[in-house]
Amino acid sequence: MKLDKWTLGRLALIAAVVASASAFTAQKPPRSSLAVPGMTFKVRLSLLHTPTNGRGRRPITLLGHGQFGAGMGRVDIDSIDTPSSFRKGDFIIIRDTMNSFWARPSDFSVRRMNAPLVNPLEGISERLVSGTGSPSSLRVTFDTVSLDETLADMPVRHFRISADAIYPVGNRQVAQKVVIEQWLAKIPVNIVNPFGSRIRGLPDVPVTKGDYRAFINTLAAANRVFGEAVAVKTVTNTSYTYGAGMGEDYNQTVELLDLKQGNIDEKLFQLSAEYGRKPVAADSASRRPPPARKPPVE
Repeated sequence: MKLDKWTLGRLALIAAVVASASAFTAQKPPRSSLAVPGMTFKVRLSLLHTPTNGRGRRPITLLGHGQFGAGMGRVDIDSIDTPSSFRKGDFIIIRDTMNSFWARPSDFSVRRMNAPLVNPLEGISERLVSGTGSPSSLRVTFDTVSLDETLADMPVRHFRISADAIYPVGNRQVAQKVVIEQWLAKIPVNIVNPFGSRIRGLPDVPVTKGDYRAFINTLAAANRVFGEAVAVKTVTNTSYTYGAGMGEDYNQTVELLDLKQGNIDEKLFQLSAEYGRKPVAADSASRRPPPARKPPVE
């Protein structure tokens, strides 16, 4: 069940990384050198894993805060109510949509990540575009729920994407169902992944050939509708059915709260020199990580 384990591995990292996006004991940043226009925010993650038998349900709540500016971002871990790979005090520096760095001040370790939060639809589309996965059944729908809702005193647009895939694994059929709801707002600051609304890894022009072109083109059309809006709330439900009454469900809710414009110290997006003394570990959750980049050390 190689395919399934990989997908679940990415989901496990989402939970842990979101932990990072939510749990930090403020590290003292380097002295300010340049203030850039940006935005501060708080982040809350709620995650629930439910196995088939309903036992061992693990609710996790993660809280954090962060800043965005100059096209980059940083999220600091404030608290997490369940033990995780991420710890209070860790932080993530988001350099762009494909490169983030998870830093731990307690030992000055740093790990490069493909993305702090992973959209499960990206896992499906990546396998289709690269030819590494062949579901026996695949369908997707994109719905506009509302164009005039209000969330946290901000006007938002509400969209839903639902996808169903069935993968042959040995002599069994593993079913995956993904439902993602997003509330999108226009923010006067460029906020990049993981809070951008767009699905990464899709072709820029419609696909005209291939068995899965309808799936890929539907997601690409959603990207065009989303534009550069920011997902101030995302609810992701992913379920797996393995057959014979076996399966599991994952529910994840990510919220951006208390968004405020202001000047941001650009050095918050840099690592101090101590972090450059150890090799940068790769993102083990990514099958095809982008070319290695040096951490943003001063």
